[in-house]
Amino acid sequence: MGINKKYNTIYIIDFGLSKKYKDKKTGEHIPYKENKGLIGTARYVSLNTHLGIEQSRRDDMESLGYLWLYCLKGSLPWQGLDVTSRDEKYELIKTIKQTISIEDLCHGLPNEFVKYFQHCRQLKFDEEPDYKRFKMLFRDLFFKLDFIWDYQFDWIESLQQEQIQSIMHTKLSKNSLSSLKGGSQILKTDEEDEVQEKIEFKIGGDSQLNLKNVKPIINLDKLISKPNLFESIFK
Repeated sequence: MGINKKYNTIYIIDFGLSKKYKDKKTGEHIPYKENKGLIGTARYVSLNTHLGIEQSRRDDMESLGYLWLYCLKGSLPWQGLDVTSRDEKYELIKTIKQTISIEDLCHGLPNEFVKYFQHCRQLKFDEEPDYKRFKMLFRDLFFKLDFIWDYQFDWIESLQQEQIQSIMHTKLSKNSLSSLKGGSQILKTDEEDEVQEKIEFKIGGDSQLNLKNVKPIINLDKLISKPNLFESIFK
């Protein structure tokens, strides 16, 4: 995950098991092979990988689809299997992937996911996936579901709120509320050499301070720009 000003950037870097699918000079696709061992994480690899077939672009697409399903549904049908050996586990995962229908696999999700997996399963070994089509398909789905393209992912808001609440709790406990008559209060951070954050309070009424009437106005961009506040969270 990105930190500081790139807090809403997701970096996907894992080329440990990657390989070239075609020759750089000739443009020739790698040859079709069988009887290959399983390479990758069994939970996410394509069905063809379980069948011992050389992997290509179609397998990347299918694996990505399984990852999406896991993130959206929280689990995959072949998780939590009661087996005693790795070979038995791999064989059972393969069987489930072979027998479960795409409709059942994507149950509860928009039909775009069914179309995606159907496309992945129909691709030939050396065929190029229709990347553009599915980028547009899921982009249209995004707006159809009334999402806003603001890069404020679900986890960012919750982490921001947690951080703000933590800061408020710590600072307010160390500063006498009775001294707050309105205006602003400088609240020092716990860490040494940290830049002080200024939090303004709008307090309603002249009566005794009520925490429900305290409305912090905090520049979230400034908070996020502090490595000590968000770096450990987003690593």
